[in-house]
Amino acid sequence: MTRHDEFLYSEIRPMLQPGEYLLHYGLLRRQPPLLLIVLFNLTLRFLTPMLTTYFYAVLTNRRLILLLTWPTSSLLRAIGLSDRVEPQLRNRAVEQHELSQIQRATASWLELRTSRGRRRLFWTHCKTLSSDTRFRFDLPQLVASGQLARLDSAPQVSPWTESGPALAAQYAKTEALSIMVPGSQVMVRAADGARYPAIITDARQGHYLCALSLGGGQRWFPGAAVAPR
Repeated sequence: MTRHDEFLYSEIRPMLQPGEYLLHYGLLRRQPPLLLIVLFNLTLRFLTPMLTTYFYAVLTNRRLILLLTWPTSSLLRAIGLSDRVEPQLRNRAVEQHELSQIQRATASWLELRTSRGRRRLFWTHCKTLSSDTRFRFDLPQLVASGQLARLDSAPQVSPWTESGPALAAQYAKTEALSIMVPGSQVMVRAADGARYPAIITDARQGHYLCALSLGGGQRWFPGAAVAPR
């Protein structure tokens, strides 16, 4: 785990609500309009990186959290001779977006629907964030397959802590029949034979889609490789 991973976990952990868990994290940037970028590149090239905003992006099973940050200062980057970005270990402001606001996603960008219209954020490669690459390639699949929408429409409260005894008893009866349902905490056995903690996010035909801890992304596992914990 890198120091950027540790920083991000320390910032996000207090924000998580009961039943909420981390799926992915990475680095995004908001650029000036394309016309300005072209103009700056033809004249004052160093202005483009100065007017670019960076965010730590954290995807949970309930929302997208953006932490405003700045890259570490670099003269080469400021004059446009390097595109290497290493974010500061600082959280300057927090934005939160519902999963339904994520309209489209590719391996290059994601598009959000906000009160001010559509907003496009671009992926920025960051070697110091362990989940960065998995995030940019997994999110388009989550959006296109409808899995993200199913997460967004799932119940947002835990019947064990926030609902009445009758509802809790109903869930207890369901769990007695099938312990491993979406939201269940499990241990999965990976191809290397090791076991890892995870949370089930979907189940189909004896296979389970599991969100691995520590930003390990989501993977399908056969029922024989999944056990309650």
